[in-house]
Amino acid sequence: MRSAVLALLVAATVSALGQGEFGIICSTDVRYATGPNNSHKLVYKGVSDSLTLFFQSRQSIRSCDGVRRSDRCEWNEPVLLYPGQNPGACSDGSDRHLVWQFPDTTSPGWEVYYRNMEYRMLPVNVSQTWGSSEHPDVWAEEPESVHVVWEDYCRGRPAIFHRTCNYSGTTSDTFRVSLDTAACCFFPSIEKYGDSLCVVWMEVDSGAESPYAIMLRLKVGAVWQEPEELSRSRLPLRSPSQDCALDGDAFTAAWEESIPGNLEARFEGGNPGGGYYTPDLSSVPVVSTMGAVYSYCYWEEEEPYVESDICIHLYYFMGGWLRYRLKDWTQMDEDMYCPTCLDGLMAWTQCYSGQEHSIWWYFPGYPIGVEEQEGRLRAGADRAVMNVARGVLTLRGLTPAKLLDITGRKAMDLTPGTNDVSGLAAGVYVLRSADGGKRSAVRKVVVQR
Repeated sequence: MRSAVLALLVAATVSALGQGEFGIICSTDVRYATGPNNSHKLVYKGVSDSLTLFFQSRQSIRSCDGVRRSDRCEWNEPVLLYPGQNPGACSDGSDRHLVWQFPDTTSPGWEVYYRNMEYRMLPVNVSQTWGSSEHPDVWAEEPESVHVVWEDYCRGRPAIFHRTCNYSGTTSDTFRVSLDTAACCFFPSIEKYGDSLCVVWMEVDSGAESPYAIMLRLKVGAVWQEPEELSRSRLPLRSPSQDCALDGDAFTAAWEESIPGNLEARFEGGNPGGGYYTPDLSSVPVVSTMGAVYSYCYWEEEEPYVESDICIHLYYFMGGWLRYRLKDWTQMDEDMYCPTCLDGLMAWTQCYSGQEHSIWWYFPGYPIGVEEQEGRLRAGADRAVMNVARGVLTLRGLTPAKLLDITGRKAMDLTPGTNDVSGLAAGVYVLRSADGGKRSAVRKVVVQR
């Protein structure tokens, strides 16, 4: 009875923010099909509402294409791609880029391979080392240039390496991102925020007083900066991941933080976040932000002797935070593992007792009560850049837009170029592109007097 009442309360709250929807994508044979979380598994296919999920099943990499409708996702049958494990993917707005671990044909272990999925090209061996190369991630600057990072055992202990590659198979020199110290480095994640290429990884130095760390290293322009510590502890810090960055997004990352007798999800940067205390074990967190407007935080939550669940933490700058559990919304009792996300859309692996695993999707909606379609700015679409000064707002791009006040009502229409906003009251507004039926861009605008 209690769970049914809680489910109704959660359903009512989520419906008020945006209609939650979920469904099955396909089957798989492993519980970590959508993990590990250092790399993204969901990417856009072009600039429409088409999506691709990359996952692992039966010691191979597979893909599944889907289409986002207003109230559901429709998915095609999975396609077998290559032998291997641990795929990572990204989109530059037009092309999808895939990296994965491929069995090493010359020695035990793995090599990291790359392919641009829009070109008829052979996969390129990016790592090319005698040591095992694992857990890759990729970020695409443009179709002709992608950045690949991975964890490599070529020098006895794992270190983080970086290399660029293009669809013709040309690679740059290999650069060691992690310093040559006694530390072992795992699970690199790569994104770009503004002009800074960001690599995050976990580090373990058994000889240090506080051996566990989450590390960050930036490449600004052509220059790699010195590594920085995001966090250091005597207790394990694991499973780092980053936001799928947009133009204008701030650096946002997530990882597991051990505390005595428990595990917590830790979020760094971006919209208001932090560590979330729960009485249960929180692991493999992922986060997605949309400018300064929305944040979606997902992680795996395990209560001792009870099935694993997915925790959801939503932030909307007009309404604050809301947290609930996926099982309370879906009314499913099976184990849920390894969330991965793109915008608000989340996929996870689910286990039926004694049966094959399956992959599901869930979308809570965008928490704003206005009639425009949901959306985000992303590469390949027109970009809106707001410069509010002296009563003037400059909208760059080819798409008209509108300003909404904090109640969701239209404050004024905007046209590309310079707009006079001197008549607006000081406060927070939401800018939404009016793009004639395409996905709308969303930004927060602060008007000061």
